Amino acid sequence: MNVSSTKTEKEIEFSFNEKVYASCREFVTKYNLNINLTNKGEASLTLLDLLSKFRGLKLENKIYVIIDEYDHFTNGMLEGNVSGFLKALGQGGFVRAFYEVIKSFPKLTV
Repeated sequence: MNVSSTKTEKEIEFSFNEKVYASCREFVTKYNLNINLTNKGEASLTLLDLLSKFRGLKLENKIYVIIDEYDHFTNGMLEGNVSGFLKALGQGGFVRAFYEVIKSFPKLTV
């Protein structure tokens, strides 16, 4: 995800949400999973939808969640708006909510 200091907090959050949704759909398609993803609008809810439905398939597999280019996201947010960055990562922030979903599925995600 490309985060620029010229983007507003809402634009960055929208971009994050869209990237997560696209990645989840790509995962479902690539592995031919019988999962109908609902775009919840929020990355954390989209991921929760995917992980809940994946668990329901009762497969032996785990999902490896790879966070790449986090440094670019961080740098972009810090260059543009430190308070916005702290808000995104803080209590109730969209990035924190995303990570909390991953942590809530310890037997399913790596």
